[in-house]
Amino acid sequence: MTMSPATGFSIIAYCVVTFLLFGSFDAPLSFLTIWSDRLAGPLWNRAIIIIIATAAIVIFAINRLHVSPVYRLPIFIVVWMPLFVVLVALYADRVRIEKIAEFKPDAYIEHSFMRSLHEAPEEFQFFLHAAALRNCIPYAWSYRTMDFYPLPADAAVNVLPQEWIDRCAIQRTR
Repeated sequence: MTMSPATGFSIIAYCVVTFLLFGSFDAPLSFLTIWSDRLAGPLWNRAIIIIIATAAIVIFAINRLHVSPVYRLPIFIVVWMPLFVVLVALYADRVRIEKIAEFKPDAYIEHSFMRSLHEAPEEFQFFLHAAALRNCIPYAWSYRTMDFYPLPADAAVNVLPQEWIDRCAIQRTR
């Protein structure tokens, strides 16, 4: 069984793009299926419109450039996936920044959505997208709820900056 050049180029394009954006080859498929509930927010249910619009723009541009059929799908993958991920990242980062301003923490740390794509899918670890400290109560950011939630002390001592732990005398409860 031989593979067509278009298929081969498409697989290579997918692997390169997903590795650069997500740090793994299966993460995009996981986010669309088993992890589909990990992103929330008032506009996520409209994401399909963004997906279709960006795909249509990319397909239109590829067709206008009279690109060989062998390269159409790989070009689509290389252009569309990063474009879509960047749009989602900009939205998610904006919401997180707004919530931090509303929350008015005494201190906070944050990581970009793009970094979270690389770090968070690992089930065996706990990655802190963002954290806030208010009145010596630690909170963590959730993309699932697009809000802060109280961070249990047992987890806090493992992920918060040592300065916060010392300042607020955060200790394990178990």
